[in-house]
Amino acid sequence: MMHIWKQQVIEIGADGVGAFQHERVCWLQIATKNKVYLFDILMLEARAFNNSLSMILENNHLVKVTYSCQRIAGCLRAQFGVNLSNVFDTQVADIMCFYTETGGFLPDRVSTLQEVSSVLELPRELRELKHMRQEWAIDRYPVTEQGLLERSNPRPLPPSQDGQGQNTATQRQPDPPVPTAEEPVVPGPVPGLQAPAEQRPPVPAIPVGI
Repeated sequence: MMHIWKQQVIEIGADGVGAFQHERVCWLQIATKNKVYLFDILMLEARAFNNSLSMILENNHLVKVTYSCQRIAGCLRAQFGVNLSNVFDTQVADIMCFYTETGGFLPDRVSTLQEVSSVLELPRELRELKHMRQEWAIDRYPVTEQGLLERSNPRPLPPSQDGQGQNTATQRQPDPPVPTAEEPVVPGPVPGLQAPAEQRPPVPAIPVGI
């Protein structure tokens, strides 16, 4: 928590279950410049806010950046009595930018989180990360008629990804035995070389004159 306390700006996000009026927070995310913290609110419940977490969210000197803070603020207030303060809402900021660019006109609808993120100068790798994950998920899981992924029925991984080789039927031949010191190495005949002396015909003796 001390790392979060030392920040001037943090990002917060949350996931919940249930209808809007009775929605419950499941996960709470707090991100700094180089770290991301995930809090399991379903497991921790009110204990997550008994110490410094509620003080961080209610701190007027710490800016919290989020998108559409109404849901998060409403759930935190209704469930745990936490009053979220000093929030920079990117959804409201997008409306104000449109208001300024058009000379005082308001849009007919608010932008989605994906639309707001598309105008930010994010690194290319970060912008493509979501598309890479979606492509991987479609290759990994079958898609139902409703456009949902069958999580309980994943496709088998190809041999290159499940730790097996391309040809699993091929078995590796055992290595030849290594000779020990008690077993001297006896080289066999090598093609192209002369046979051993006991296999060559005898050379006739040449008489030497006296």
